[in-house]
Parts: sequence; C-alpha cells; structure tokens
Amino acid sequence: MEKKFDNFDFPNKKITRDDKHLIKMFMHNRFDIGVGNRSVVNYYAGLCGISESIQFLEPPISKEVLYLGFVKKRNKTQLAERFAKSLQSFQTTDAHQQLIDKYGIVGQN
Repeated sequence: MEKKFDNFDFPNKKITRDDKHLIKMFMHNRFDIGVGNRSVVNYYAGLCGISESIQFLEPPISKEVLYLGFVKKRNKTQLAERFAKSLQSFQTTDAHQQLIDKYGIVGQN
C-alpha cells in the first residue's frame, strides 16, 4: 500500500498480516472497512465463501501491481523468459477471460 495511506492516522486502525488475515478479521466482525489488493481479497473471500459480503469502493486507493519472481541464483532466466512469452500468449485466450470473470479480477490487460 502507498506510504501516504499507511502513515495516515485513522481512528481504531487495525493492521493485518496479509489479505488472508484481513478476510478472517472481517469474518469475525473486527471491522467494517478494510484495505487490500482487490484481486487477492476476492480470492480469499471466495475461499471463505463470503464474496457476496464484500463491496469494493471506487476509485481505488492505489493501483498495485502483483509480481511473480524467479530465483536468480539458480539461473532461471530462460525459464522466466519462456514463462513471460507463454503468459502473454495465454492472455489472448478465452480461458484467460474466463479466469478473470470467475475470480473478479479487474484492471488487468
């Protein structure tokens, strides 16, 4: 999350370990408003069966990007390049669009 937001002094502000913990706290009525990555929150909410209980407000606070990393020490450059090409190709398929629709992923190109 953006530092400006993180440093803002909200009344009754509770810090969670991660988005999974955010959903667990939400389920136990620890708060009514939470901040997290929309795609990740949707995923954990779906696993817990509470997707319908969550409403996302617009505009978003920030536009975070999710990354996938490869270990440099093990010389995975070729694997990373193949993965990137395969992912780029997959993003043009109907299967990709079905995943976006199924998991409520937004803002992805």
